[in-house]
Amino acid sequence: MKSTVVLLTPADLTHKVDVYYHHAVIDTVKLCARHGINVVPLTWPGEALVQHARNALAKMAIQSNIEQVFWVDADQEWRAEEFLRLLQHPVDVVGATYPKKQDTEEYTFRAGPECEVKDGLLAIQSMGTGFLRVSRQALLAVWNAAQPYEKGGQHFRMCFDVQVIEGHLVGEDTYFCAALADAGYQVWLDPSFTVGHNGYKRYKGDAWTYIAKQRQLAEVPG
Repeated sequence: MKSTVVLLTPADLTHKVDVYYHHAVIDTVKLCARHGINVVPLTWPGEALVQHARNALAKMAIQSNIEQVFWVDADQEWRAEEFLRLLQHPVDVVGATYPKKQDTEEYTFRAGPECEVKDGLLAIQSMGTGFLRVSRQALLAVWNAAQPYEKGGQHFRMCFDVQVIEGHLVGEDTYFCAALADAGYQVWLDPSFTVGHNGYKRYKGDAWTYIAKQRQLAEVPG
């Protein structure tokens, strides 16, 4: 019997996805099928509020009763083997980072004061949810603790939100990671590969080299 993973993508108001994202989804579906994994892409297009799009997708995933959800943004570029790698880690929350859309090298994660390394993964404080795998158990814990709200006659929960905290604007990704931590789940980063991030340019990088320079870590995880 095949296991099933939902690939969740909030598309923007243009209802478009990047062509490299499209190619990566096709390759991922094919590769995972060969490993007995059924990947089901789900989108929530045309939503101006990205936090609501993510909350709507979270609701769909929970109602589907599928054990693993994989958040992938519509401007990401990855290799199918990298998607499969994240599915194989025995943790509830793990993702890969990607460069911010700027010429100065910077990545979409926050390491925090400590940088625990376990089985090639780094324990971090928060990360962008552009390429993040979350177990149903972890997502459900956040969902059950989140504030309910109504939009368009339907009921949702605020798993993702944009807020001002201590004078700083916090995005929905950071908010979700904080909610995971509150529910007792560690967010892990796999630094062995770096996902592409596409806009007017194709932004690529090497997150592990960047981390090593920042923290003087000697060994590259396997």
